[in-house]
Amino acid sequence: MDQRTTFQNYTELQELLARLQGTSASFILDHEGLTRISGTITALTPAWDARQSGFVLDDGPAFLLEQVIAVNGIFRWDYTEC
Repeated sequence: MDQRTTFQNYTELQELLARLQGTSASFILDHEGLTRISGTITALTPAWDARQSGFVLDDGPAFLLEQVIAVNGIFRWDYTEC
């Protein structure tokens, strides 16, 4: 049986990323297909709708929370593919 740790909603993901801010993190993102990316979370970009909130890696690319499939091995609650 496949068991994995998950975050249950975008607010929980926001809290996880806030704890990781300033540290290196590894992501699986849904960005033109599944993409692995790592970097230091240098900024969080809050929005009214949590899933539209985002984060910035290494002062460069920004991503939306809704693109996150996994961070540091913790998967999105509704993702069942990998």
